[in-house]
Amino acid sequence: MYNDGMGAFKTRVSIRGREGGNSLAFDAWVDTGAAYTQIPESSLREIGIEPHDTLPVFYADGREDERPIGRAVVAVNGRSEEVLVVFGPDAAEPLLGAHTLQSLLLLVDSPNERLLPVTRARI
Repeated sequence: MYNDGMGAFKTRVSIRGREGGNSLAFDAWVDTGAAYTQIPESSLREIGIEPHDTLPVFYADGREDERPIGRAVVAVNGRSEEVLVVFGPDAAEPLLGAHTLQSLLLLVDSPNERLLPVTRARI
């Protein structure tokens, strides 16, 4: 189980390929410490999402790896956007990372375990 001790919580996420087709819905850990969203590789491939590159990654526990990355349409709280996703190990729990949260214009309210829409932004 994922828990960084900082008010970690899960939220409902759906994901699909850029061209539509099958989608997948699941609960993912909201993880502002993760740069990108990570979904188990077999789940992404099951709905037709294929990697287009690889990315060196490091984990909170110090491990390093190189993982495939691809593009997918991620939807949370009625908002959807095409974002980069990391093809994670099949045993890993899904993580909703900062890049996806920012792309979806969502803020993290950790004490209340919820995501809020951005209502204005500093430029």
